[in-house]
Amino acid sequence: MVHFGRYIKAHRVPGWETYYIGYKQLKKKINECSKHVAERSEEERQEILRKFSKLLDSQVEKIVLFLIERQGILAGKLQQLREKAEGDLPDQSMDMTVTLLSERASVIEAYRQIGKELLNLLQYVEMNAMGLRKILKKFDKRLGLRLREHYLLTRINHPYSQLQQVLRQVGIGAIIATISRNLAELQSERWHSYSSFSLGNNVPRVAPTKEPIIKAMEHEYQKLTKEVGILSFIASAFLLQPSDEELSDTVEEEEYHRWSAYLNQLNTFLYMVNYYVIVPTSDEYAQLLNTPATLSGVIIGSMPLTATISAVIFTLWSNKSYKAPLVVSTLLLILGNLSYALALPLNSVWLLLLGRALEGLGCARAINRRYIMHEVPQSKIRNFSAAFVSASALGMTVGPALASALSVVNFEIGGMIINYCNASGWVLGLAWILYLFLILIFFKEPNKEHSLGSAKPKQTFSDPNEEDFGALAPLLGESPHKEDEKKNRGAKSFMSVLWDITLPIQILLVNCFMLKFASEMLISEATLVTGFYFSWSSSTV
Repeated sequence: MVHFGRYIKAHRVPGWETYYIGYKQLKKKINECSKHVAERSEEERQEILRKFSKLLDSQVEKIVLFLIERQGILAGKLQQLREKAEGDLPDQSMDMTVTLLSERASVIEAYRQIGKELLNLLQYVEMNAMGLRKILKKFDKRLGLRLREHYLLTRINHPYSQLQQVLRQVGIGAIIATISRNLAELQSERWHSYSSFSLGNNVPRVAPTKEPIIKAMEHEYQKLTKEVGILSFIASAFLLQPSDEELSDTVEEEEYHRWSAYLNQLNTFLYMVNYYVIVPTSDEYAQLLNTPATLSGVIIGSMPLTATISAVIFTLWSNKSYKAPLVVSTLLLILGNLSYALALPLNSVWLLLLGRALEGLGCARAINRRYIMHEVPQSKIRNFSAAFVSASALGMTVGPALASALSVVNFEIGGMIINYCNASGWVLGLAWILYLFLILIFFKEPNKEHSLGSAKPKQTFSDPNEEDFGALAPLLGESPHKEDEKKNRGAKSFMSVLWDITLPIQILLVNCFMLKFASEMLISEATLVTGFYFSWSSSTV
């Protein structure tokens, strides 16, 4: 509806002209405020929002007070008709029956007249609700300020807001029900015989043929309900407005670097291969170094033990960079694998344990997870999370398979022994060297300012402040976005995080720990048990 101002002027009820929303005046005010709005300061914009909100409050107050007044008039007329009907109790006289039938016809006509007045009132409310919606939309569009959703939300949800009278329609609904029921009863009784006037007879509630005025009221009420639904939807949509980070998903999609994400997944795969490749040979390696085979549990467990330290360090480091901690992690894994491989020719179990400890310090799984959550676009997080789990599972499978494939290795180079026990150290050391080159060449450091929210994009729209709503402001409560900001604030310390952990989460963490403990114990002792009872080895399986 392009010319709504003309429409509202043409369809106003005669005598009610001054009680409609001042659409023309509000439109003129918007045109005045829109001049040089882009050059105004933030304080001046907030002042515009405050003044226009007050102006709208005044218009809504005028509409609501007139609505209540008209509802009271209609309710008074209905009350008079009800009292008259109760006073005209029928008797068995034929003359009285004829008189009552004549009076009943006049009562029906009176109800019809009240229905016509209510029809005008329904059209009045619908037109003003539509005008309020359109003027708010025009204000946001012309000034580039965000007022519509916030204004409707605060007015609809506030217990003392006058806008509720327009939107909830409780009084209008009650009047429609009264007119419909009484007209139906009167039309039904009109055609009864003398016996229909007795108190013991059941009178039907629905007229055989629905009155045209009732149909018109129901149709207009449906139109009003639809308009009110639009206003309520606009208000509720304010609660679902995306944050600045969500609004910038398109930018993230453009900045997303595919090769960096793939290298991040490759790191997960190689680490899991590195972790499980020694499981089949760790007991034999310990025996070659003149130590008990049961030391294999320590050899396997030293890697995840030191990984708990690196997880904290790399998590903090990844606040500033991803590439640097990945490079350091790779260097530690290279040194760890070389130490593990050199432990046999140097006959040093301590060098073996040092190598495994260095490999644990090179664990970058915390970085891998964080990269997926913060740097991968929202639409791809699910796919990359599934790929992360798959890469881990594949690494757990490839590790022992690689150890089995290397079981035939047994030679010397310049007096340096390379066999099935330490060959994995040389192979994975070379793999990590190649990975280091890939990281240095192809890995692109993401924009950390965007990831951490330290540099938020400039807003095109200005949000209303609390003072924009005048006397209602102290009762409105905090803005939904302010509440979200409180929820999204980070914890002050590591201890505060532990303190906030609820009992179900604590139980879940304990279960995860016990599951990991049992699985690691089973894995570390599997070669000893199978070797003792079944004489299995990595070369025979």
